[in-house]
Amino acid sequence: MFPSRIVAPPLMAIALLAAAIALHAEDARVSGAAARKLVDKLCSTSQPGELASAREKLAAGGTANLPLLHETATNDRRIFVRVQCCFILAKIADPSSVAVLERAARSSLPALDRAAVIALRTIGGESAIRSLGRLEAVTADTNLRILIRNSIDELE
Repeated sequence: MFPSRIVAPPLMAIALLAAAIALHAEDARVSGAAARKLVDKLCSTSQPGELASAREKLAAGGTANLPLLHETATNDRRIFVRVQCCFILAKIADPSSVAVLERAARSSLPALDRAAVIALRTIGGESAIRSLGRLEAVTADTNLRILIRNSIDELE
């Protein structure tokens, strides 16, 4: 008769799991034209699942997607898309994004300003602290200034 359950040897199970994870990670990475299509899915009219998937795939692309994300975070006409790009840049956490996020935080759009400051705090490092200090000096919004001060204190 057939055994009631078949147990794979532990090493075989680990190898299968590692292969599945690698395959999923490879599927998640996108750049170029595919990344541009994903940026369009970051708009507020996308389904929540599509939005989360697009964010995950763009972040998984890592530094290959930085030029597109930098451009979108500072120049896209859709505010929600710019906010989402700030969160993706925070997840990638590359120091080259600090200057872009500082520019985004000077937008006079409260949601974008806050998202950019949170992203700077997430990236951290000396350049982010200096950037937050410059923002604190020029920010008129009291609530944003408090967020900036708390971020600086957390990073120091």
